[in-house]
Amino acid sequence: MTEAITETSLARVIWLFILLLFGGCTKLDLTPRILPTSVPVKELLSAPEEVVIDGRRYVLKAHLYQNLMPGWPRGILAVIKVIALNSTAFPSSVDADHVWIIGPQIWECKLLPTNKPSPSENILEKRVGDSPYCPKGYVEVIVRLVDGSGRSHLLRASRQRIW
Repeated sequence: MTEAITETSLARVIWLFILLLFGGCTKLDLTPRILPTSVPVKELLSAPEEVVIDGRRYVLKAHLYQNLMPGWPRGILAVIKVIALNSTAFPSSVDADHVWIIGPQIWECKLLPTNKPSPSENILEKRVGDSPYCPKGYVEVIVRLVDGSGRSHLLRASRQRIW
């Protein structure tokens, strides 16, 4: 009887180990899950890759990475850069406050300031907080810019790779 309990316990421990090992976000989930967003998905996907606000042109660059740090939750780490193309300094009247990352699922969150100065005067750099979303491959990244009058402008970066 003791041997049967020991074998059963060992089998349970092995299954638990296998579930923990392979149960994380390690593969692309191809199941489409369109969750409600604050902006309709059709509008997000039709956002331009360049916008003009008060005569200045803006484009978006996104740097997306999987969080592979042991002991931390899996997800995306992202740095979002809004670049003012025809300006020597990024205007203080324009801010990026929200991001959507669209792949097999949609993830939406507020943008946070980075802890370092922007690499150039004409770049606004923000970061994304912890994301439970963990795809591999390419996604669409859309950012909401807010101008000095409070008007919103959507700006998109297409086919951004998650490293």
